[in-house]
Amino acid sequence: MKAIAYFDLFDFPLTDFEVWQYIEMPCDLGEVVKILEAGVEKIEYQDGFYFLSGREAVIKTRMQRYNYTDRKMRRVKFLCRIFRFIPWVELVAVGNLIGQHNLRDNGDIDLLVITQEKRVWISRFFCVAVIKILGWRPTAENTRDKICLSFFVSSDSLDFFSLRLRDDDIYFKYWLVGLVPVYDSGHFYKKLINANRWLNQELPNLIDKKVSPRLMIKPIMSDYAREVIDLFSGGLEPQFKNWQLKIMPENLKKLANKGTAVIISDNILKFHENDRRKLFQAKYEQAMQKMSGSFDKNLENLLNNPNDKRIID
Repeated sequence: MKAIAYFDLFDFPLTDFEVWQYIEMPCDLGEVVKILEAGVEKIEYQDGFYFLSGREAVIKTRMQRYNYTDRKMRRVKFLCRIFRFIPWVELVAVGNLIGQHNLRDNGDIDLLVITQEKRVWISRFFCVAVIKILGWRPTAENTRDKICLSFFVSSDSLDFFSLRLRDDDIYFKYWLVGLVPVYDSGHFYKKLINANRWLNQELPNLIDKKVSPRLMIKPIMSDYAREVIDLFSGGLEPQFKNWQLKIMPENLKKLANKGTAVIISDNILKFHENDRRKLFQAKYEQAMQKMSGSFDKNLENLLNNPNDKRIID
């Protein structure tokens, strides 16, 4: 119920396999299927999906978002064909897919960019320059299919455990699970997953994602060429950092490093000024309280009627 209720916040019904992967206790897939098929109070089933009672409309929403996500992925693939010429970029992954292929039509496209060690500032400069030339930066008036470059991480800082809001940062957990790599210069997605094995303690049934080769953009520069370019440009990182800090909005600098929403360092650049994790956490807890309140009421009715057959069941 917790898994289905959380993904309901994003209008995303789950298959039995997804329920199994997203629950927080180790068990067999067959056990989950058996329980779901037997029926769970306040959970309904239709067309292969499980969802909260009365929320069958989310099935249509999930189907529609396949098309939206496909369109957005084509744009990301085009962009990655350019980004692969930036020698310090190691991995580009699409974020905010809370569930597979779950991107809204009018929303922007959030990217996580992993760079060579200590090259987040120079990488960000050239990546932002590309989307600015293309006219793909989001604005207050238009975010549809725009590119949001608000998260850069150095390859020596791949453990994201310290970026959580608290011990049970449910949004961040599923955000990390939902990352979809599109460009990888050399097994960096695998390195990212291995660096965050703490996820397997919280989601013990999680299976490592296998990305379709058709989705991935292959590197075009040889390791030798990248090393040569980095050799001559390595000393420029502090200069690119100073340039960007000078033009950076003051509100971001004021929020920097006072939490996990905005981080400015030589290893991580995270500009989630409008961090909605607390909002989703509150909505989730409210939904669970409503569901448990309803359950407690039913339990009280059962206790007052000890001959009710449901107690035996």
